[in-house]
Amino acid sequence: MKLGIRDRIRLLGLLPSEGDIRTLKTITTLRDALLFNEEEVKKFGIVVSDGQAQWASSEDVEIAIGDIGTEIIVAQLRQLETEKKLTLELMPLWEAFVEQGNATP
Repeated sequence: MKLGIRDRIRLLGLLPSEGDIRTLKTITTLRDALLFNEEEVKKFGIVVSDGQAQWASSEDVEIAIGDIGTEIIVAQLRQLETEKKLTLELMPLWEAFVEQGNATP
């Protein structure tokens, strides 16, 4: 799935830190894919100041998420929606993963 910097950061914040071994292994792989490597930090001019990330440029990057990763993301988004804690910032992810048919039932 092609993701920009903002969505990658949002997904990193959305991933759970607890779960069964299957979930934890998938999350570890997914975090590694979502994190920015040194080349991307330089290319996009990414800096973190006072806990806020800023970047000079951006482009969508293909990130392999897989079925289990998608399942985890959808479950997190649905839980937030059920608890009425879904935020405007997460709406693009809701639309991409839940509404666009990327969600598993």
